[in-house]
Amino acid sequence: MFLALRALKLVSIVHSDLKPDNLLVSMDKMSVKLSDFGSAMDVKDRLRAEKASESLQPRFYRAPEVILGLPYDTQIDVWSAGCTVFEMVTGRFLFVGRDNNEMLYRIMKQLGAFSRKFCGSGKLSERHFRREDGAFRCGADASGEPLKFIGREDFPRPARPIYEELQEPLQLNGNETGQVAAKALVELILACVTPAA
Repeated sequence: MFLALRALKLVSIVHSDLKPDNLLVSMDKMSVKLSDFGSAMDVKDRLRAEKASESLQPRFYRAPEVILGLPYDTQIDVWSAGCTVFEMVTGRFLFVGRDNNEMLYRIMKQLGAFSRKFCGSGKLSERHFRREDGAFRCGADASGEPLKFIGREDFPRPARPIYEELQEPLQLNGNETGQVAAKALVELILACVTPAA
């Protein structure tokens, strides 16, 4: 999967639909191929922020820069790859939300607050963050007013270490080799789901 993403980066192609359903695994489980290039595009053909935030990438694999209307490139596929690896190991989605706002909330609950620059410089940032202090606009009522604001300090790093969520699926009951492998897997996932800015 990562070799395929490296090849796509070399030719400036964004797959934009990376998820377990689009991975083909050989019967002997020795080979993985990336499939379904129906949503792929050249980096220079990026979608407008408003359209991208709702249609680019499946929601549970959608990178925050897409949600916030920030410039994006092939790195958004790496974000999806991290979500995909977690799901393939645990059988669960890493981040789950009913809409983009809830997705950002779940991401920050897991990874901590984004930098002020990152959350404040996108074309759609004001939908999700208050400009003055970077507080998160949690949900919205019928008129579009936020239900509440959550301060950046309420999203500590890391809020819920991914390692703990991998302990059961990897059966780490005191197995030192398994714990080393799990820590390496967590580092890989966290490297993938670190926002670009």
